Amino acid sequence: MNPVALRALLESVQGGELDVAAALERLASLPFADLGFAKIDHHRGLRCGAPEVVYGEGKTNEQLVAIAQELLSRETNLLVTRVRPEQAEAVLAVVPEVEYDALAR
Repeated sequence: MNPVALRALLESVQGGELDVAAALERLASLPFADLGFAKIDHHRGLRCGAPEVVYGEGKTNEQLVAIAQELLSRETNLLVTRVRPEQAEAVLAVVPEVEYDALAR
């Protein structure tokens, strides 16, 4: 969660558009979500002003897909480094709006 998203959440509670229980549910995954094989830092954007960056090397295609889906479920930005073409294809199959730069990996 980044400062803009947190402000929007709090303003929606203040404005009566969202009840406290629903807001607490959204905040429950802060600061991280545990996927079993990776802990996704949803609090990094709020804490550091920059989103989580995922190191793709050594991860399976399935792990990268799960990580990408988890991050994008709460954030608008995703950066994964050291990605092999087959990893990128797996993520793109599920999240087609992702851009892959083969040269940069």
